[in-house]
Amino acid sequence: QKIVQGSYFYHTSLKKKEYQKTIVHFMDNMMKSKDYGGVSNYVQMLKERRRYNDEDVIAENGVPLYMQHLFDYFCSKLRTIWINQEEFTKLQPDLQTYLAKNRNN
Repeated sequence: QKIVQGSYFYHTSLKKKEYQKTIVHFMDNMMKSKDYGGVSNYVQMLKERRRYNDEDVIAENGVPLYMQHLFDYFCSKLRTIWINQEEFTKLQPDLQTYLAKNRNN
């Protein structure tokens, strides 16, 4: 219902800055992975494993690799994102940058 009414971002937990920053981290990682040879190629970006923590984590921003792969998969299935103008203005500037329509292309 909230999505249909165009009030998704502001009325969910995405209004919190830390959640919006996490989405930006996901987007940054996805863009950087393309520089390393393709989508979801994160080998060079991983943190060293510790003795009792064998989870793969991206070094720069601490995003768990499994979550990054889920985000990549979700994005690969997206075709269109509709964002209400009023809601868009409430997003953090770095998230607005990623979601804004690129007028140069």
